[in-house]
Amino acid sequence: MNHTREVHDILAEMQGLCTAGFAVALHVIFTTPRFLFQTYDPVWAKVYSEKGLVMRDPTVKWALQNDGMIDWQDLEDDDPAEVIRQAREHGIEYGFAASVCQNDSRSIGSFTSKDGAFSEEVKQSLMTLFRRLHEITNVDEDTEDTLSDLLKRLSVELTHAWQK
Repeated sequence: MNHTREVHDILAEMQGLCTAGFAVALHVIFTTPRFLFQTYDPVWAKVYSEKGLVMRDPTVKWALQNDGMIDWQDLEDDDPAEVIRQAREHGIEYGFAASVCQNDSRSIGSFTSKDGAFSEEVKQSLMTLFRRLHEITNVDEDTEDTLSDLLKRLSVELTHAWQK
């Protein structure tokens, strides 16, 4: 299977498991991801962007400093900007943050549900998908241009397609 198709399939599977959407920032350097896939409701995405919440989001802070996963509820005490409360006001009731660091490259994600907390089984499935996504998008210089262009287009297409 080519990597572009596999990325698409992984993102589609993630979307099926995340009823309130997800955000995945792959291969983050400082605070800028090489690739970003986001499927949140456009109203929430706009609020989050306009208020610059990424810089105050406890899920992002945790993911940039840790490996593994943590439930949002465990981060609420360290959320002075009330990002998690604001997300709930936009229908994002439950979530967990995730982080993977391999080969000196870090990817972070946030996976959410409006239907109840994720089961441990679903969280593990999402982490497996997330790790694979991290691996197949960590391209070397020889393949970077071609795959990078395809992934950037896919990022835009998928993000906007899921927001309709």
